[in-house]
Amino acid sequence: MNKKTFLLLLALSLLAYWLIVPVRGYRFSVAESLHSLAFFVLTFWALWKYASKVGAKKVMIPLLLPWVPELMLRVFDRSTDLSLSGTVLPLLAMGIAMLLYYYRKVWLLLLSLALWLLLATEVKSRYVEWVVYGDMQQTNVKLSSYIVTDSVGALRLSDIQGDYLVLDVWSSTCGVCRREMPNVQALRDAYCNDDRVEVASLFVFTNEKETVHDGHRIMRQLGCDIPVYGVDYDSGLLDKCRIERFPRVVILDKKRDLIFNGSLEFAERKLKELTARDV
Repeated sequence: MNKKTFLLLLALSLLAYWLIVPVRGYRFSVAESLHSLAFFVLTFWALWKYASKVGAKKVMIPLLLPWVPELMLRVFDRSTDLSLSGTVLPLLAMGIAMLLYYYRKVWLLLLSLALWLLLATEVKSRYVEWVVYGDMQQTNVKLSSYIVTDSVGALRLSDIQGDYLVLDVWSSTCGVCRREMPNVQALRDAYCNDDRVEVASLFVFTNEKETVHDGHRIMRQLGCDIPVYGVDYDSGLLDKCRIERFPRVVILDKKRDLIFNGSLEFAERKLKELTARDV
């Protein structure tokens, strides 16, 4: 492959990668889909145009280069596990493009698309719950006496109303937390007329200068009206719940014992089960 072709493919790959990256800050799943589609089309086109002349391996090198830093980040920074699908799904789409180029079968495209959709939906959610959060469903974790703060002052978790207290645990440095906040708002809106359920957020102070008011400010910026409670990172509450990364959703029962610890999606399922059982 000559230098001009290599630089052209690299430039197109960088353009496809960086034009879509900003979308992750707003809709991560949309960015996954856009990246997957863009790199599927780009890979198939590049192989169709150049592979017969220089070989498929040489074509793939400049196309894959923009993904190298992200792959290295996934390997060495486990805190990015929540967004691993943002790397896996586009790379899978590139692999599908290669298969389609070599075999040119419609059934193969349809089967590959079905596999991609399965990975992008059910498999991804199960991965988050099982691998990222792990076995967090602890028993006999009593949290009623733990202190949090609101805009007025300090209070115990037992002072907050509701048979079930749903807390979205987040921090100011967590981009995923901000992206997920509209979904937390939707959950709160869904139970706004149910006195049994209180959906709120637990803002974790990541430095000594932060207060609960910073959490309120960020919440307003996000256009959400979710109640905000604050807690110090080293208060002991996070250790008690085995929370090492954000976002995390916990559900506490009326005694303020921990009954769920995991993702927002699975918290919604758990809450439906709990409220349906109480009817």
